[in-house]
Amino acid sequence: MGTRMHKISNLARLVTVVVLAGVLGACGGASKSPVAPSSATPNVTPGPTSAMSGATIDGTVVGLAGPSSFRPSSAGLTINVMGSAITVTVDGNGHFTIHGVPSGDVQLHLSGNGVNATLTITAVQDHESIRGTIRVSGSSATIDDDDRETIDHRAEVEGRITSIDQAMRTVTVSIGRVVSIPAGTPIRHGGTPLKFSDLKVGDRIHVHGTVTATGVTSTEVEVQTDH
Repeated sequence: MGTRMHKISNLARLVTVVVLAGVLGACGGASKSPVAPSSATPNVTPGPTSAMSGATIDGTVVGLAGPSSFRPSSAGLTINVMGSAITVTVDGNGHFTIHGVPSGDVQLHLSGNGVNATLTITAVQDHESIRGTIRVSGSSATIDDDDRETIDHRAEVEGRITSIDQAMRTVTVSIGRVVSIPAGTPIRHGGTPLKFSDLKVGDRIHVHGTVTATGVTSTEVEVQTDH
């Protein structure tokens, strides 16, 4: 009788062990089972949007007699990129910024405060950055100086020389950009070659070059002022 009870007890313990092993195996298997595909939208990086494309034009509007003669805030001077819905308002300091400007030749329509003028900016490139001063009077609008930089850091700077450093061979242009003119850089007025020492404060120049950490290193300088 004792032997039989011992066998039954052993059998019960064996059954208990098998059951526990099955339960633990099921729990362990559940933690390792593959995750079913989710119906949620995958985490995909969005592509460029219209706000991220196009050029940026950042500028200041002034009157013929200088910035103090023009107060656009009172009349709400606006600038529209013609052929598009892009319109911005010039602030009280004459400043404006236009984002998403399309490529190609772009016409800006300035209106308000007695101004109704159109200005063309040629060969605008995607992601180009353009800074400039626009001088207006009635139906007339011109770019007084400008600074253009493409996405590959090519630059064009146009404006009047405000200072010259002969030792460093640099000039500062009215837009505020420092231009380095290395020895051997072509400097011309029309078809006439000039030397760096021929440049004078007040000369209007057009510079082609590359943007650097300190300004622009020129590859060509065109002098537009008649000496």
